[in-house]
Amino acid sequence: MSYDPNQGNNPGYNPPQGENPGGYPPPQSQSPEYGYPPPGGYPGSYPPPPQEGYPGGYPPPPGGYPGAYPPPQQGGYAPYGPGGYNEPPQPLPLDEAIQQLPSQYLRVTTKPGANTFAQEKGKAAWNIIWVQLLFLGIVTGILGAISLAITLPNTLNSLNNSHISPSTLEQIKTIYASLPVPFAIGSIFAVIAGFFISTGIYFLIAKAFGGQGTFLQYAYSYLLFEVPLGILSSLVSLVPILGSLAVLAIGIYRIILQIYMTMAVHRLSGGRATLAVLILPIVLIILACVFIIVLVSLLARNISTQQ
Repeated sequence: MSYDPNQGNNPGYNPPQGENPGGYPPPQSQSPEYGYPPPGGYPGSYPPPPQEGYPGGYPPPPGGYPGAYPPPQQGGYAPYGPGGYNEPPQPLPLDEAIQQLPSQYLRVTTKPGANTFAQEKGKAAWNIIWVQLLFLGIVTGILGAISLAITLPNTLNSLNNSHISPSTLEQIKTIYASLPVPFAIGSIFAVIAGFFISTGIYFLIAKAFGGQGTFLQYAYSYLLFEVPLGILSSLVSLVPILGSLAVLAIGIYRIILQIYMTMAVHRLSGGRATLAVLILPIVLIILACVFIIVLVSLLARNISTQQ
């Protein structure tokens, strides 16, 4: 059948099925039951996007629309990566993970942010956690032993001026002189035990605030800043007076990094992550103040009773 252009002006014209001469679509008033666009047509191109489809047209580009799908989970934290949602990296072989640690330490401590930790947490594995813990314990123990050896002569000199008997003084000096080696060995166990206790408490607190991360990711991400900053604190503590101020500044920076890390691992907003990190120190400070007040009041009462 030939196509008559005038038939396009007839609202009742229905073309035979399977026939569309010249590729010309039916009039815009045509019923949608034939699969043609509704009145006004689809903007852009055919086929149309779904009712709640991707922004910017259909079909989506390979890999999806950055930042659009899937949406971030509740809590206000942005998706992985600077440009949108990307799957986190997978754990690395142990030798490769060890080789990447220096660059990870540098990136985490010099470019603080939730996205930085989000891009690293997927590499979490227990083998690299234990390697870092042993390394931190050994280095901390050696630096602690050096610090003890430096302060030991002053301590022994102060004992010489005391009223302690010569035999007792000699025993004390012997004990002090042998302290650096067991101190270094004990530091390894102290670092490991302290790490799991502290991270376990902070992890449970973050969970109570709605955190969604795993303990493995939390422990791994925590070590990414704890290892370099912990070693740096031990080094600067060897410097008299100024070292104490530097340790304080490093401690404050640790808290900031821990907040970012908690945001990334647990998908929490900045406010919730801050509370999850600071609530334990706040409670400890309050308890310390209460203890000091009670202790002072008891001492004052004891003094007044004796008078």
